Amino acid sequence: MPHNNRSAIEERREKISVLLTRGMKGYEIAKELGVDSATVSRDIKYLTADSQTYLNDLAKITSYRVIIYHTLSRNECMNPAEAAGT
Repeated sequence: MPHNNRSAIEERREKISVLLTRGMKGYEIAKELGVDSATVSRDIKYLTADSQTYLNDLAKITSYRVIIYHTLSRNECMNPAEAAGT
């Protein structure tokens, strides 16, 4: 596997993710993929941070949707003059 090829790195990280979900340890994954355990450790750190970023973004989107829903629901309960602010 080429060392710095972006697609190779993404492919390796995808394999690591799959192997982690199967319960393999980092050193076992390194042996399986033929890479240094430090490489696997860095990739796991990257995947963890990437997952956390995804979850944070998802939480923001969900909270925005809830705010919009409640705002729209509240405005539908008002009479048109109240909703317009007059």
